[in-house]
Amino acid sequence: MPWWAKICAKLLLSRIPVSYSLFARLGAFRHGQMANVDYALEVFQDHLSRSGLSSLTGMTCLELGPGDSLTSALLAKGAGASQTFLVDAGSFAQVEVEVYRRQVSAMVAAGLDCPSIDGVQTSDEMLSQMNAQYLVDGLASLRNIPDNSVDFVWSQAVLEHVRVGEFDDTLVELHRVMKVGSVASHRVDLQDHLDHSLHNLRFSTEFWERDWWANSGFYTNRLRRAEILRRMGDAGFSIVEVCSDRFLNLPIPRNKMAPEFRDLDDEELGVRGFNVLLKKNGEAHEQAIG
Repeated sequence: MPWWAKICAKLLLSRIPVSYSLFARLGAFRHGQMANVDYALEVFQDHLSRSGLSSLTGMTCLELGPGDSLTSALLAKGAGASQTFLVDAGSFAQVEVEVYRRQVSAMVAAGLDCPSIDGVQTSDEMLSQMNAQYLVDGLASLRNIPDNSVDFVWSQAVLEHVRVGEFDDTLVELHRVMKVGSVASHRVDLQDHLDHSLHNLRFSTEFWERDWWANSGFYTNRLRRAEILRRMGDAGFSIVEVCSDRFLNLPIPRNKMAPEFRDLDDEELGVRGFNVLLKKNGEAHEQAIG
């Protein structure tokens, strides 16, 4: 299906009064792939590795945007975390406990010390056993987490979905809740989430940020790498490391982009996505931007 047809389909489907869980089962809307335990395990271990952490023993963790799954609560507990916050902009996660029972077996096989959940009957009981909280009011939920309480933060292809008007406040809140010296690992995907291209840059900001458009299941804030890094610095973070991947060639012609993006240089427009490691009030190492 071409990108423009996907937009039309999502605009239509988002107006139908059907629950998100039904749309997710049909594959119309999905918030990430974290319900796939192999993918979730790979992502989690990659963030730990890039952060220089061999375990989370005794730590308090926060995942921004767990999406369709509560799997990260199990992963964090299996890595030794004492407490975990899962913060999202809505209640999107699967709640069927049997899904997570199967995941525990895979985690134990991978070497994580994940406790059995055979005795739990509900996802709330499972979260309680993991000492995890699932918070679904986005920025408002972040604001309710105590100051200087979190040792490790991570997100996977989430920051690009935060509305532009809440982006800076989200970074400020993440900085506030982190302990001095703690780290955050983020993967940011700058593609359009429609066709793995830059079709989202065809539209003016005035049009793109309209609520009825932005709430239709394909929104990204369209902030480019340099702007995101600048905002992270303004929020108080030290940027420890940045690793980028790039398009071989710009996927759409500049003359098809909205004027506000057309004059950006190839260095910025060519970035498909990047991993960034942040530290609170720590010394920034030499940035590796490529």
